[in-house]
Amino acid sequence: MAKKKRPSLKDFLATGMVDTGEDSAPRKVEAPSEGVTDEAARTAVETGSPQPAVEVAPPQAEARDPEPGEAVPSELRDLLAMLCSEDRSTWERVFAAAEAEVLPLDLVERREDFRTMDRARFTLFKLEAPGEPLFHVRTSVQIREPLTALIKWDETGRASVYRP
Repeated sequence: MAKKKRPSLKDFLATGMVDTGEDSAPRKVEAPSEGVTDEAARTAVETGSPQPAVEVAPPQAEARDPEPGEAVPSELRDLLAMLCSEDRSTWERVFAAAEAEVLPLDLVERREDFRTMDRARFTLFKLEAPGEPLFHVRTSVQIREPLTALIKWDETGRASVYRP
């Protein structure tokens, strides 16, 4: 069974697409040889066998993109409503593909967590007031009032949202 690819914010920012590794997007599969089944051709792709690739379109039922905010958990929709339009379009897709949780905000705890977190794996964003853009937190002293929300992004595909 193929391992599910984790959604990546870095990939989204670079490409404008959230790739979760599911079969909802076109993918390359090997062209079946004479007498080779479609399943054998897919196995050849996964093992890296050299054969010409052909594009296979997904079934129509899976091709439909969700409406904006449709796939986002309900507890995050009010946060999305507070974001500026540029951030909203980004985070709608990311929250739809990622595992997300909403937690209470303790500023002292968040500062300590920020000081010790792995900066290659985690990224922290701050929303000071509704309608303002998110900004990337670079130092622990930036974690202070005024504060509407903090978003801690984990490159393993998890987002933690801290709200007062």
